Amino acid sequence: MCYVPALPPYIMEPIFEQFLALLPDRVVHVGTDLAFIKEEGNVLADVIAPWFATFFFAVASIKLFSTNPGILLDWVSLLTADSLKVSFLAESQFWSESKIYLTVVWSMITVG
Repeated sequence: MCYVPALPPYIMEPIFEQFLALLPDRVVHVGTDLAFIKEEGNVLADVIAPWFATFFFAVASIKLFSTNPGILLDWVSLLTADSLKVSFLAESQFWSESKIYLTVVWSMITVG
């Protein structure tokens, strides 16, 4: 049996992200704009029912616009919590990385 060592995440993640970024373009030829969503909605209206296109567009809009704030909150909070715990709060028994993360998330939500 041949042993193949696993690649570390910092190598695999960029490769996987590039693959996921190229996959839609190679499979459905969507290009760089969001016209494929309109095409998909029109096909669903023809195949299922006209009201389903409206439902699809509403759900797609909510999903597209709700993903960005979630990712932004998560990344900023994770990086902030990690940086603070490693540097300024390294000896603190009270401030765990999870508490810092939760504090940063809710501070960003309340302050805006």
